[in-house]
Amino acid sequence: MIKRREILAAGLFATTAAAVSGAAAFIGANKREMPAKRGQLLERIPLAINHWQFEPSREDMIDPVVVDGAFAEALRRYDLIVARDYVDAVRQRIMLNACYMHAIQQETRFHQPESCYSTQGFQVQSLEPQVVDLGFKQLTLTRFLATRQERREVACYWMRIGKSTPETARDVRMAIFRNSLGMALPDGVMVRTSIICPPEMEIGQASAIIADFVVNLSAASALELRPFLWGDT
Repeated sequence: MIKRREILAAGLFATTAAAVSGAAAFIGANKREMPAKRGQLLERIPLAINHWQFEPSREDMIDPVVVDGAFAEALRRYDLIVARDYVDAVRQRIMLNACYMHAIQQETRFHQPESCYSTQGFQVQSLEPQVVDLGFKQLTLTRFLATRQERREVACYWMRIGKSTPETARDVRMAIFRNSLGMALPDGVMVRTSIICPPEMEIGQASAIIADFVVNLSAASALELRPFLWGDT
């Protein structure tokens, strides 16, 4: 059972984190921000990733998005968004969406993808971590299954906040908090990859395909992209 003092402690942390983050934004933090143009590195994500090749999105793979006020506001936070589709030799398609923010605060951090799917009418389930070995580091992805009518989509994502790759929403808040203590606003990247699954495809199979894609993405990326996409290595 969660105790009252634990709730109060969590509330105190959230209030303190927001205050420190706000102070960083106020006290000359513009001197410690990454330039927004750094986000252009997203466009250097390779078009050829081993056996995966870039291919323009198909209309039947694009899901109509309901853009309400909150969703539109979230999109406006991002300095750059890169969306691409990749296919392999057997025509398996992976959708990649990457976004960049040059100055992240507690109040304006990345939206968790599972929450975005929920607001779009998807039922989100099987939310759990998935560890991928990139060779130079162990990366923990957040994986979930999103369903709506006949559409089944398995998605995995990770975030970089400053130099770290936090695994949970609490870890994200802590990463922003630690940077804010130095009166700096960290930049960050969020990368989501997903597969629309046919009825016969299991979650584990889709997850393995995504893991293979992420490993090959890391191998195909230029060295300067590694700290940008995955933080400290």
